[in-house]
Amino acid sequence: MKPLRLIQINIFLLIFLFISFSGIAQRQITGIVVNADGNSVPSATVTVAETKEATTTNDQGRFSIKAATGQHLEISSVGYDNYSVSVGKSNELNIILQSSNKELSEVVVTALGIKREKRSLGYATAQIDSKDLTSSQPVNLASGIMGKVSGMNINLVNSGVNPDNIRITLRGNRSFLGNNQPLIVVDGVPVDNTYLAQMNPDVVESINVLKGATASALYGSSAANGVLLITTKSARKGKPTITVNSSVSFEKISLIPQFQEEFGPASTEFLGNDALSYSDPRTFNSGYVPYENQSLGSPFSLGSPFGGDSVVIGIPSPDGKIQKLPYKGRPGEFQRFWNTGNTYQNGVSYLGGDDKSAFLLSAQNITRTGILPGDKYNRNSFGFKASRQYGAFKATANASYSSSHTSQGNLYQAYLAVTNIAPMVPYASYRDVNSPYKFSDINTYYNAYGINPYWYLKNQRDNAYRNDLLGSFDFSLDATKWMNIDYLIGLQDYSINDVATRAAFNFSPYAIWMANNTLGGNMSIFQGTTPPSLANSTISDNKFYSSLKITLHKKFGDINTQLILGNIINQDQYQLLSNGSTTLLNINDFYNVNFRQGVPNVNQTMSKMRNYGNYADLTLGYRNFLFLHASGRMDATSLLNADNRNYFYPGVDASVVLSDVIPALKNSKTISFLKIRGAVTKTGNINVSPYQVQTVFSSGSGFPFGQLPGLTTSTSATFPGLKPEFTLSKEVGGEIGFLENRVNLQFSYFQENTTNETVPIDVSNATGFTQSLINVGEMDNKGLELDLNVTPVKRNNLRWDVGIHFTHYQNKVVSLGAINSLKISDPSGITNSYAVVGKSYPQLLLTDFARDSIGQLIVNANNGQPSRANTLVDYGTTNPTYSLGINTSLNYKRFTLSAVAEYKGGNVIYNGTGLYMDVFNISQRFAVFDRSRFSYPNSVIKEPNGKYVANPNNQIYDFSLGAPGGVNSIYMTSGAYWSLRNASISYSLPTNITDKLKYVQNISVSLVGSNLILIVPKGNIWTDPSYGESTGNATGSNSLHQAPPTRTYGADLKIVF
Repeated sequence: MKPLRLIQINIFLLIFLFISFSGIAQRQITGIVVNADGNSVPSATVTVAETKEATTTNDQGRFSIKAATGQHLEISSVGYDNYSVSVGKSNELNIILQSSNKELSEVVVTALGIKREKRSLGYATAQIDSKDLTSSQPVNLASGIMGKVSGMNINLVNSGVNPDNIRITLRGNRSFLGNNQPLIVVDGVPVDNTYLAQMNPDVVESINVLKGATASALYGSSAANGVLLITTKSARKGKPTITVNSSVSFEKISLIPQFQEEFGPASTEFLGNDALSYSDPRTFNSGYVPYENQSLGSPFSLGSPFGGDSVVIGIPSPDGKIQKLPYKGRPGEFQRFWNTGNTYQNGVSYLGGDDKSAFLLSAQNITRTGILPGDKYNRNSFGFKASRQYGAFKATANASYSSSHTSQGNLYQAYLAVTNIAPMVPYASYRDVNSPYKFSDINTYYNAYGINPYWYLKNQRDNAYRNDLLGSFDFSLDATKWMNIDYLIGLQDYSINDVATRAAFNFSPYAIWMANNTLGGNMSIFQGTTPPSLANSTISDNKFYSSLKITLHKKFGDINTQLILGNIINQDQYQLLSNGSTTLLNINDFYNVNFRQGVPNVNQTMSKMRNYGNYADLTLGYRNFLFLHASGRMDATSLLNADNRNYFYPGVDASVVLSDVIPALKNSKTISFLKIRGAVTKTGNINVSPYQVQTVFSSGSGFPFGQLPGLTTSTSATFPGLKPEFTLSKEVGGEIGFLENRVNLQFSYFQENTTNETVPIDVSNATGFTQSLINVGEMDNKGLELDLNVTPVKRNNLRWDVGIHFTHYQNKVVSLGAINSLKISDPSGITNSYAVVGKSYPQLLLTDFARDSIGQLIVNANNGQPSRANTLVDYGTTNPTYSLGINTSLNYKRFTLSAVAEYKGGNVIYNGTGLYMDVFNISQRFAVFDRSRFSYPNSVIKEPNGKYVANPNNQIYDFSLGAPGGVNSIYMTSGAYWSLRNASISYSLPTNITDKLKYVQNISVSLVGSNLILIVPKGNIWTDPSYGESTGNATGSNSLHQAPPTRTYGADLKIVF
């Protein structure tokens, strides 16, 4: 064979072998591409880096491509970070794409649904997406926001079973007595603030927070305190997706007040001979037992140290039986009183759409049992959203309905009764409230000074039934290439029927005689029979909203212009109907106002308000780096008289993207983005109720009297010249991105001045009134906000993100007219929240001990007791001046770990719980000095010449800590705290498992927790400082109206079909 022929054959064999081995090495690789939420990513590009062979994912995010071991697949999709993975032994790949960290150039939704590039905004906004909102499976959306936005402060009124009551403020307070909470807008429709707790969190796509006046001015007076823009999910192009979500969580109290367990009770409910025959050797007072215990001797004496011997408690039963207990403390009884609450959430949603239409159906059920025994909550939510594009015309319909039922015992009365239980008494032994043999009914309950707490839980309950309907239609027409016409009409209608009942107090003659003859005499709680009571109320509220918006946009050379003209109509109709009686007939737990004695309590309240607004909004952009935005709105409101009901407020803001202007920054590898911005805006706010500037009549006290009606006017005089409150807001800030935006910093400094504050003043009684509202107040706010987002680690299978949100806030009451301080309405009736000229708002003013000029306690020279000062003492602001939120997420392959921590500080709070604990001497502080006589440290006495000298060891023998004497300052503590708000760890199953389950796209399981850690200063021995008495402005106080704080643990399962 010729050599040339051999060479040709060898070359042919080499080529054949190469092709053969190549064919063996390459194989078919299949997989699925999903995002961090587990949803499929269609149309993603999958490329073999070495061969450049490429394919795209289908509607379910699946792909198939040939590749060899060791080659690399590169996956890219719009809106996501590029991803690269090496081909290994597995033929199946599960790819999780992370959203691009390009927030500084994205499009955001602003006021009235106007979409603008983030780079063009001259004011601060923040956005929280669905993944961050629902990672901890919150029942209330507000719980999913906490610690994630600078400038935002959220207070929960309670840890009870009903999640309704929350208070949210953005950049502090602006009004002394009016509303300071932001407007809530759902899919373009303003809603009542309480609606936030009725929403299904699973259908929320995002929440955009418009912090400043410039961002929210177009919404009018109701948005003077900022806006939370809530956007629900919409379907995307692709095959329908069904998502099923199911979770369970368990709730236990996490912080309890500090109890003393060393001494017995100091009240005369004991039947020991020492108690009934005791006479104070110093005062010879025979009806009083002091708190200290020396010289009493016997362990049966009241208030003496525990010793382990048995004691008799309470009164004997009518047949002569007695209760006898070991005279020793029982640690943990308080914790055992509260249940382990549980929450079950089950939801399903259906998403479908194509190029021209989108469709969403959702349903959710939440069932909860509370930590207070017997408390229950149930909510059913349903949602519908659909849109359709017909050429230049698009129509969107949106509707949601929720129905809830809350059954709650009387928390305050039960908590009060619990604090009145002696440290050696087992709470649970009194659960059977109807059994006289267990000494748990009201006639034989051991404590003559209170009712069995389980009696209140069973016989005094509140049942609330709430129904919410929210609906809207949005019609949009692209009339020309440069004009769009949009009309939105929306309606929110909700009703609440509340039924509060209380069973009769039926005290037997035996119990009354024992109370009045053996236990100290004249026990007012034992006064025979108190009839059952019923309070039935129905609230209905109907809000109508209409918005016409015409958008004109045109480009003139290098200048982009957009002009928006619009009209908005708001109307709110409210009605309250109530009836009830405190003298019902006692018919076996039957509550009906028709079965009563005497005249029923009947009331009806109706109101209606309407507001019209016309506005213009202009945006100019030059070469996409210089932006100028201006707006103006003219409002007309029915809340004010005709001469003052029209008011105008303008605003202007600008931003410059310096990284697109400065040549050195255009191609910088260090600074990816740099922008500065500024804004000045004036907003108006109406803080009066309907008809408050008019003379109105109401039913007079004691009327109707038989057939004779009687009407009376309000004691507050009308002021026809009342005007809106106006806030002038100034804001400067900037945004900077480093290292391809892996480090992003946004900062804002703001100043706000509110004038024309609506303030009540006293008027002469000769006018027939006691007060009048006028515009005289002024308040200043200022603050610094920093938002830092960092991605320290970003690799193929590993990503770590950290967000830090810091706020420093200050404000000052500049003027209150002719007065120096103004009391803010407070539900507790004990604490004092005030607006004080020259101080932050609000201030906590409390009673204190009398002190000399250098702060030493002044005590009585005869008995060593301190006295109360005649004036209130200012202890500081109740509004946090420092806030810090830290959130982090770590993604590794199919695992995701996330957590949110929060710090608040620079404020004080009043703990009303402590007062009752001290009154009943169960507080740990009542074990100080071993209940022996002592001299108040650092105290002085007043000599006859008027001078104060050091206390010469005058010992106190009636130790009351000041509470019974009306001194409340001892219950004031720092309001600071650290809290681990949320934490979760989730795992998405690999595709080689889900592929075996027909139709299943993704399965993820999570372990979640809320309020896992709470750290408070040493002086706070009572409760969570973030709790508040109400959603009003008198913040910084808590009491027995709040259940103890809780922590929650749970698990979640999510399946995507």
